[in-house]
Amino acid sequence: MIYVLAFYGASFFLAVLAFPLCFHGLKRHQDRGYTSCKVLGLTMATFIHGCMGRLGLSPWSPATMGCLLGLAFLAWLIWFVRCRNSLVPWLRQNLSLLFGLEAAFLVVFLLGLWLVAHNPGLLGTEKLMDFGILKSVLRADIFPPIDPWFAGEPLNYYWFGHHSTALLCKIASIPPRVGYNLMLAFLLATVFQASCGLFLSGLMRLSNTLLGASMITLAGNITPVWDLVTEHGNVLFVPWKATRIIPHTITEFPFFSFLIGDLHAHFLMLPAFTLFLVWLFPCSSDRGEGAVAWIRVGVLNLLFSVAVLGNTWNIPVLGLIFVVFKIGSVTKLPWWSLLPSIVFWPLLFEVQGNPLILAWVSAEQTSPIGPFLLMWGMPFALLTVYLLYKEDTLRLIQSRWYYFLCCVPFAFHSLPASIAIILAIILWLTAGKGGGKTWHAIAICGLIVVVVPECIYLNDSYTSPNERLNTVFKMHYAAWILLMSASAYAAMRLNTTLQKVSPRSGPILMSLWLMSIFVYPVLAIGERLRAGDDPLTLDSFAPLRKAYPLDMKLVTWLDEVLEPGDVCLELPGASYSWTSRIAALTGCPTILGWEQHEMLWRKDSRTGARARDARQLYVTENVAERKQLIEKYGVKWVVIGESELQSFGSISLSSWDGILSREMGQGLGGIYAVQKTVTTILSDRLDER
Repeated sequence: MIYVLAFYGASFFLAVLAFPLCFHGLKRHQDRGYTSCKVLGLTMATFIHGCMGRLGLSPWSPATMGCLLGLAFLAWLIWFVRCRNSLVPWLRQNLSLLFGLEAAFLVVFLLGLWLVAHNPGLLGTEKLMDFGILKSVLRADIFPPIDPWFAGEPLNYYWFGHHSTALLCKIASIPPRVGYNLMLAFLLATVFQASCGLFLSGLMRLSNTLLGASMITLAGNITPVWDLVTEHGNVLFVPWKATRIIPHTITEFPFFSFLIGDLHAHFLMLPAFTLFLVWLFPCSSDRGEGAVAWIRVGVLNLLFSVAVLGNTWNIPVLGLIFVVFKIGSVTKLPWWSLLPSIVFWPLLFEVQGNPLILAWVSAEQTSPIGPFLLMWGMPFALLTVYLLYKEDTLRLIQSRWYYFLCCVPFAFHSLPASIAIILAIILWLTAGKGGGKTWHAIAICGLIVVVVPECIYLNDSYTSPNERLNTVFKMHYAAWILLMSASAYAAMRLNTTLQKVSPRSGPILMSLWLMSIFVYPVLAIGERLRAGDDPLTLDSFAPLRKAYPLDMKLVTWLDEVLEPGDVCLELPGASYSWTSRIAALTGCPTILGWEQHEMLWRKDSRTGARARDARQLYVTENVAERKQLIEKYGVKWVVIGESELQSFGSISLSSWDGILSREMGQGLGGIYAVQKTVTTILSDRLDER
């Protein structure tokens, strides 16, 4: 419990520091940006801390941390003294709203903690990899951190979100093995709270705000409903099925990302992505109040930079959102608003991406209409019915029929794409003026993002038949936020209309309709609760100590004695396996970790060579070869754990006599230190031969 309170306290402290920006930048919003504070506070602190680390300052030293937090608190104190006369009356007037919003955040946060505590371990999927990135960030002397699975080289993967996790762990003095799971629940709750801010931006009631945030954060697609109906209830619920319905692709949504427990880039950047929408949401202060507009532009640049740093797939989506808002005259912010982040971001942070090669999607590769509608049927249906009830929809369709001619080519290529484009055109024609125009623009952006992977895909490392996998995954994930928020607005407008038509049955009908997207979380939660009988804990190491007692003893010992620059030798292995676990759990770089992952990150021919070298060090009897490899990689620690013993059967250490000293372990397993005089010893042996 003390860790939970410390983590929440650290996040709330950063939120308080960010409140002045929100209070002035979102002054026309009901909550004055209160729902933005936690995400914005952590984002700002991480960005500034990252810049300090990039400039050569030791990021985790007491001086750096004290300077960062001390100056921020001093600035907040000065602001409070100057603005307390306007702040205090506003707080008194809106105290019930703020309490309601914070209570909703805590409910989702505690729900997340309860579910995580039922499955806290790091086994399966990419949890081990994500924890390794987190530990590497915490051990970094400067940024970027060293790749724990490619010793001597900087980490060539998204790590900004893990940096945020590390910063909260440091401020709250929480061990990362617990902080990892706390961050999972925190992400779920902050996406929920940021989504609340999106609906409060549209001046909606608190009840509608909470419903809309729930649709974005806690809902799922209608796959389990379809299975229950078509199989007459005789179907085994599998949480993964709903995210693999379109063949050879991944179609995740936030609640599933939380359940599987990966602190992965797309999930870590979801709060910043959602907050970008909140700060872009139009208000009368976009022009006419210079200071407020400048604050909004500054925060948007920060959010754009951070969302891209954490996940470069956000570049086209956030850029599209801004362009659509400008073309549709939704925002009054100038065209150049995002230019600073586009210009200066690459100067601050190195970009080491793979070549950008786009390919056309053939008709055979496009999504089948059935699985596509299982994923997107609910938002499409809500938007369609909302448009049918909207005044002048049919008249505008008839008078502007020629707009729909652009859909003809798509009808022969991809039926899902043609449906999405038709819907987007109707939304554009019926946008009108007022708050509804913004929601139409959000829906149009979501529909365009869904159409993109039906036409083109990024030709990356995935081969046939999975060419579109990554493109569909990242595009659809962003589209979920856009389409679910717009469909939530459509549902609220429909509910108002139905209440007028039928005051009794209208709301009941709408409630039953919306319940279909909450079947998935109900079944998934039930599945999680039935999954294990172990005591509830937030310690991600607890299940590992039970499953791999020897390895976890090695991890605990090595984690305490590691020094900067240390490199360990352990067995590299296949992705998603227990191999390369010592480096991941301690942050001590190893020669090579998961080989396939490193190949995807780097496309480096050295990956295969490193795998051979690491294995050769365990089995070679050639003294010269061993000397050369030890010096090449700077190996200090040799690990003989459960994976090594299982792979090699038994490992002969006779040729290591005088080179290694056993530091701890049991039986043949243990950690051996390469003596400082290893070069001299090996040279003497060569001379003897």
